[in-house]
Amino acid sequence: MNLFVTVGNRTEPFDRLLRTVDEVFGTHPTTGTCQYGTSNVQPRGLEPHAFLSREDFLLRIQAADLVVAHAGVGTLAAAIEGGHLPLVMARRAPEECVNDHQQEIVRALEGRGLVRPIEGPRDLAAALGEASAGRYPRIAVQGRRSLGDLRSSIHGGQSKPWHPLGTSLLRALGRLAGSNQ
Repeated sequence: MNLFVTVGNRTEPFDRLLRTVDEVFGTHPTTGTCQYGTSNVQPRGLEPHAFLSREDFLLRIQAADLVVAHAGVGTLAAAIEGGHLPLVMARRAPEECVNDHQQEIVRALEGRGLVRPIEGPRDLAAALGEASAGRYPRIAVQGRRSLGDLRSSIHGGQSKPWHPLGTSLLRALGRLAGSNQ
């Protein structure tokens, strides 16, 4: 199984996600990549990279059988556009992120069937079992969901964009949606 794990490029480490990945996948025959950012934890068996270029990031998403990620909008858009149902762990404030916007994003996207939240090893192990048995779903953006739906999920939730960068990301998602319809 080819795994792609990403914690994004925030300055705060995301050791909780990486420890969960190591606990579950560290004992399984897994190949793939882990983009670990500023974290000190590097899951066993995965090719470690602190950061990746955008091009390399997208290539690794396309090559992955399973994507495990933080709940960054850009990361989720790339995974969903690549046909993945990403396994997502939201960062928590204040240690892992400045606020809880990632938790809001996960709730909105889970309701549309666009992400599968993970809270810890049990959730990740269940998804691994499904993937190993060939039962973990991929999603078809065309015809079933569009990135416009993704944009609406995020923007139409109970919270509005939390930062000007969030607004920019939403606009970018809207442009992507227009090119995929």
